Amino acid sequence: RERQARELELQAKLGAALIHVKGYAAPETGRAWARARELCRELDLSDRIGPVLFGQYVFHYVRAEFEPAREAARELLEHGRERDDLAARLVGTRNLGVVCLSTGEFAEGRRHLEAALEGLERLDERPLTLAYGQDLRTTGLLWLAKVLLAQGFPERALAAGEEGLRRSEALGHPNTRAFALCHAAKLVALTRDARGTVPLADATVAFAAEQGYAQWLAEAWTFRGWARAELGEPAAGLAELERGARAYRASGALHWRGTHLGLRGRVLALQGRLGEARETLAEALAHARGTGERWFEAELERLTGEVLAREGRVEEAEAGFSRALGVARSQGAKMWELRAATCLARVRFERGEPRKAYELLAAVHDWFTEGFDTPDLREAGELLDELR
Repeated sequence: RERQARELELQAKLGAALIHVKGYAAPETGRAWARARELCRELDLSDRIGPVLFGQYVFHYVRAEFEPAREAARELLEHGRERDDLAARLVGTRNLGVVCLSTGEFAEGRRHLEAALEGLERLDERPLTLAYGQDLRTTGLLWLAKVLLAQGFPERALAAGEEGLRRSEALGHPNTRAFALCHAAKLVALTRDARGTVPLADATVAFAAEQGYAQWLAEAWTFRGWARAELGEPAAGLAELERGARAYRASGALHWRGTHLGLRGRVLALQGRLGEARETLAEALAHARGTGERWFEAELERLTGEVLAREGRVEEAEAGFSRALGVARSQGAKMWELRAATCLARVRFERGEPRKAYELLAAVHDWFTEGFDTPDLREAGELLDELR
């Protein structure tokens, strides 16, 4: 029993160390967490299982294995309820929220994340950071920011992201800081603000390289590559994006792959390589449907429609925009709905149906109460002015 207890301690430390060196999704990382969980059961050490279940959740989540990740999150939540362990309950709730975000269940994801963040305010989070390898309030804020953006609250999303960034800087915890910098860059990229993405991606690259965080470095390259392409460096941007995507896949990570492919499709389209762009976006949609990572599915349909429109395949493009609109509406993703409605309205306008175009776009645009200086709302507003 003493030998098993020592092995449990070793496997838990090994899992945390492998995250740093190999990445969250590396097979070696998964094996360490699986053995640690097995030892917890053999030794009946339920008080040690929280960080182990968290490690297993992250391993499956980053590999886009969302149902095993959801199961690990639920097990941690139930463990917290049974043992009256508030910390475990809140971490499990937070993890469920992250899974729901990725699968496009935005309302449920927001409910879980807000509940977890409210509860974490009442705890001393220093022991939790030590046990779980990250400040859970900081990372929770960055996940919530993405939900808020998709739901159509860009100002609240950016405010949550900025709060997470400030908190990570004040804490001085390296893994939390790398997470916050990278996810802040991704958040700003998702608002389509390429210029604002670059300094955050630059900071992530510098910090991740200094600390040896392979996964954060790979993602920062990917998003900085997209931003550079949007800002007039399509060839150099694509090269950096592809470098990042290759490094990311090499770590075993698959979550966000659909988004990475969507960015690649967009950059290929900027270069006029429309056939390659369409094939890349088809691969992204296959990933979304195959893994259940549907949170960006509406955007992938819209980007496909844009490529088809540039190829002169207007009816197919319109069908793609309509699919994007339907997916966004079914998920309550108002920002994605606005983007799809803007594209679809433009097609109808160019076909000589300005009234139909106006009614479609105005109905979505009028729902918004904030973010009118963001690229999406400015573009929609300008088109509405043209349609009046």
